[in-house]
Amino acid sequence: MRKMLILTVCMLCLSLVAGVMVLRAPPATFGIVATVDIYPETLNLKSIGTWITAYIELPESYDVSDINVTTVLLDGTVPADSKLWAIGDYDKDGVSDMMVKFDRQTVIDYIWAKLYHMRIDPSSFPKEGVEVGLTITGSLNTETIEGSDTIRVIYQG
Repeated sequence: MRKMLILTVCMLCLSLVAGVMVLRAPPATFGIVATVDIYPETLNLKSIGTWITAYIELPESYDVSDINVTTVLLDGTVPADSKLWAIGDYDKDGVSDMMVKFDRQTVIDYIWAKLYHMRIDPSSFPKEGVEVGLTITGSLNTETIEGSDTIRVIYQG
């Protein structure tokens, strides 16, 4: 706590001296760590499709049917479709998963923005693609869930 306070004061002083705002909100603390699998595992940014699918699995003492689908977001930005979800055991491990769907074009647009910030554009896109980490968050009763997966994005076709 003391280190955080000292760091905050130093950053505030730096921002005042430099005239630049460098403070950021402290990272959120998530109560429930979910296992997330996002499909397709390789996404062609030129593809024309409808959905990106995510499977959310919770630790043993939680029930995925308690997840409020309207709170599920991809990277805190792209909402899951609140009508297209289902409960099943998609990875056949004996533990229930929640399947949610995200609009494919919205996810592609979001990934392009993310790649732009990484200074990657179509003219310099690596042939083998780029790995992109994506995080799914949502609410389960009064707690927050979070889980991440990495997909490969390519630009071919």
